Amino acid sequence: METLAGPCSWESKEQVEKTVKFLVKDCGIKYLRGGLKKYRSDPDAFQGVGLFDGMEYLQDLKKEYGFKLIVEVFNADDLDCLKNFADVFQIGSRNAYNTDLLRETNLFDKPILYKRHYSMGLNEFVMHSNYMTNNVIMCLRGDLSIHLQEQRFRSDMADIQRLKELTENKICYDVSHSSCEAKYVEKNTLAAMIYEPDMLMIEVHPEPKKALSDPNQQLDFKEFSVLLGKIKEGVKV
Repeated sequence: METLAGPCSWESKEQVEKTVKFLVKDCGIKYLRGGLKKYRSDPDAFQGVGLFDGMEYLQDLKKEYGFKLIVEVFNADDLDCLKNFADVFQIGSRNAYNTDLLRETNLFDKPILYKRHYSMGLNEFVMHSNYMTNNVIMCLRGDLSIHLQEQRFRSDMADIQRLKELTENKICYDVSHSSCEAKYVEKNTLAAMIYEPDMLMIEVHPEPKKALSDPNQQLDFKEFSVLLGKIKEGVKV
């Protein structure tokens, strides 16, 4: 079971260096995730460092440590800009229905991490994945909660098993978004492992309270180290 980890967004050169060294050197994580551009509902919220600054922050570290990078793409220009830098293209939930973008990925020889929009049924999710001809990794990231005053999303981990019955694509479970709060990530991770996803995605930040996006759901380095040890031990049913 592969663990994908990284911050919600790359924010600064210092944050990038700390996070990369911790995850790759100390933890042995092979695939790092983090947003260079961010979709935000609030136009005044942090929108990401941008593709060019982000690539500048990461390129030397990528050569030094040899990790694989997952980057969210928003349009055809992003695909072309990142084709020699990103190892995996991520289609975020807001673009899950964007069939033009899904088709455009077929022009590039890259795996696709495809996140389900919270309004998508599983059959719909699978049908949309068929627009892409490259290696597709299906990522579940929580359903929209009916109790928005308490939490934005709720766990959909049982859909891991249901999705296995509908597709032969690999399945990733995004524990951080589906948990909403860092305090639930550990138990939800161990619970999700019972359904045997191929990958787990967990958000990690050197100082979560200071994170510029999704501060409540990201683990700090100590919390992630403890959880990673439990992931490696596995779950006995």
